[in-house]
Amino acid sequence: MAINPNESDVENLAELVKEIGTKGSTWKHDGNEYTLWLESIKSLIRRAYPGPEKDECLSDLNEAAKFPLPPRQTYMGQPDRYDEIKQTKYRKNLPQLAAFAEALLGDMSARLSSESENRFVGLVPPLRIFIAHDGPSPARDKLERFLRALGSEPVIVELSPGAGKSPGRKVDLHLNTCDFGIVLARKSQGVRQDNKILPRANIIDEMARFQHVLGDHRMLLLESGLSLPSNASDWTYETFSPQSMDRAFIAIVTELKDHRMLVVQGIQKA
Repeated sequence: MAINPNESDVENLAELVKEIGTKGSTWKHDGNEYTLWLESIKSLIRRAYPGPEKDECLSDLNEAAKFPLPPRQTYMGQPDRYDEIKQTKYRKNLPQLAAFAEALLGDMSARLSSESENRFVGLVPPLRIFIAHDGPSPARDKLERFLRALGSEPVIVELSPGAGKSPGRKVDLHLNTCDFGIVLARKSQGVRQDNKILPRANIIDEMARFQHVLGDHRMLLLESGLSLPSNASDWTYETFSPQSMDRAFIAIVTELKDHRMLVVQGIQKA
């Protein structure tokens, strides 16, 4: 739990989220503006979170801010382009960093007292999000961590208590308690059909079940290389790669906002 995140912390964090979204692409990867922005985020984390949770959050921030670089190479008679490469990698990393900051904003805001009338962001409680998937994977683990960072409760049926019930019965029981559903499909588990790679059969079954139970409170995450099933034309979907789920996380936030499950409001001044 956060120690005492207050409206001032949330307002400051909201300004930092806005700043990285509007100005971040103009900053230098090693410039004063970028460094100051990172230190400001770290300062808010240190003030609002206790020891173990603070350390985990700071570690997640460092991971989100990290962009891989190739070994430095110089060639006789050619200019050194390493700074240019760093700048390009930094800009490509911005969506991941912005998604982290927005998830942090959602988490800190959701921890404010429910009696406060001046919320900036809040998840409509209780927000349970069912994850249908094609097996354990790093992508599923990343998705679960991201949803928890938003303040929601991810539901993974095989990790949930079953009391001896069949897998299908467990899915039905838990799905009916959920507010939103995300289907995660990987290329390595897909099946080839008509020169396309489609999600495996259990994913297709879960999609039909989601549509029946959750209506339009659902979305599909497809690993790059998978094709959209023919009966899924009305699904909201986003692609991801094993290396990056940035676009998928941003799409989740957008979809939750559209369904007013993640509510963004202006802070009213006293």
